[in-house]
Amino acid sequence: MKNGRVSALALHGAVALQGGVPIIVNGKVIGAIGVSGETPQQDEDIAIAGAAIAASFTK
Repeated sequence: MKNGRVSALALHGAVALQGGVPIIVNGKVIGAIGVSGETPQQDEDIAIAGAAIAASFTK
């Protein structure tokens, strides 16, 4: 939902929560990772770290 990307809200049953981030390799989204269980900011921080590690495996 950050940066005005609200199209996902049109999905049936979708709920916007902090803690999910895309996995980007060479400028393309190849997947995503979501984390839940701590504070929203901690969830996002962990997801960002996980996405960075996942993207590094493709290099």
